[in-house]
Amino acid sequence: RLPDGELALAWYDRSRGNLMFSQSSAGSFLGVVPTLVDGEGPDGDDEDMEPDDLGDVGAFPALMVEDSGRLHVTYVDATRDQLLYTVIGEGRAIEVVDSGLRGGAQESEELLVGDDSNLMLLSDGTLQVVYQDASQHDIILRQRPADAGWLPPVIIAGDEETYTGAYGFYLQQLQVSGEHVLLSYRIHTAEGLRDVVVLPVD
Repeated sequence: RLPDGELALAWYDRSRGNLMFSQSSAGSFLGVVPTLVDGEGPDGDDEDMEPDDLGDVGAFPALMVEDSGRLHVTYVDATRDQLLYTVIGEGRAIEVVDSGLRGGAQESEELLVGDDSNLMLLSDGTLQVVYQDASQHDIILRQRPADAGWLPPVIIAGDEETYTGAYGFYLQQLQVSGEHVLLSYRIHTAEGLRDVVVLPVD
């Protein structure tokens, strides 16, 4: 919700592979024209006279509204299997939070990252995002300090020596009694287990 009480909404236009945004007017979306955030660009040197397709982007969007009304959003670029971030309405460049690439030139792998991301702004201005590595069912955390770029990714859960389940579904960050915690739906098929776990975040 925006500071003036209006609603803000980001969603994935699956038919066109675009990330869209809209905010209500007088408490209603009736007559409001949605804004294209990512997925299409100006028509290039072709004959179709249509906007150029920039890829299948916008799945699993997470929108966070600052007290000032600034709009942060993360979302999946399904064409390149990576997690993207931008600030809506500022003409800001789109940043890659996680490309999914791991390893070096000699040995590398490409992971499916970014599903079910969730954003939080910490008290010192650091932007914190959690998301799923769908290839290994881990929860990954990355931070972006106010005066720096993205810090290296940290695995919060899923890489335990003894398997305890698949993590990273429906992630939600919360402040509870001054403590920062993370909620995740977990699936452990062999144990017949499906539950919500609460994980501390340092």
